[in-house]
Amino acid sequence: MPSIECLRDPGYEVVTDACVATHGPVLSVKLYSRVPISEITSLALDEGSRTSAALARVLLAEKFGLHPSLEPLPLGCSVDASSADAILLIGDRAMHTLRETFIDTWDLGEIWGRMDRAAFCLCPVGHPARHPPRPSRGGSRFCPRPGYPTARPDPRDREAPELGIPATDAAGYLHNNLHFHLGHAERHGLELFHRLAVAQGLASESTDVMFRDHNVVSVSPPLLHRM
Repeated sequence: MPSIECLRDPGYEVVTDACVATHGPVLSVKLYSRVPISEITSLALDEGSRTSAALARVLLAEKFGLHPSLEPLPLGCSVDASSADAILLIGDRAMHTLRETFIDTWDLGEIWGRMDRAAFCLCPVGHPARHPPRPSRGGSRFCPRPGYPTARPDPRDREAPELGIPATDAAGYLHNNLHFHLGHAERHGLELFHRLAVAQGLASESTDVMFRDHNVVSVSPPLLHRM
């Protein structure tokens, strides 16, 4: 589930070590600015990601003390549809070359990654704490059962051209920019994101980030001013 939704609902906990995370540049979450970033007063937010929208707001507030006016950028609209100072794009359209020339661009994974080597967890596996997930009958932590077929057609060969992304770029993105194991760095980043989101009124402060094994990582807030 989106990490910001897991952080907003105190009834959820992280139940497995599977996730979608980044340890630096993510390529698919970018903020494009028509003015120097420190002068942004309006921000158009891609409707495709609540977590990325919250992350952009956290980064702007923590680094520059900015709280720009917000407007949605619908999924079917290009950057031309907005006159905002800055535009947040996610997914494949953040990976395309844009026709408009912008003054500055932030890869949000890269900006976040400058904080104390923090990883950013985009999507942990959350589950209502009051309803424990049913245990797997074979294998655990999303590992396939012995004998389970793992050789399947590579979806990149079919989907990448449809998205206008070369298959080699898609492969590099999946192998180099995304990570799928919730380790110490990802927990650290999730805890830090929670604290910074709470400070901006974007997440609930009624509970800590809870992990099924109860090993909640403690970090010192906020680290972003060290960038």
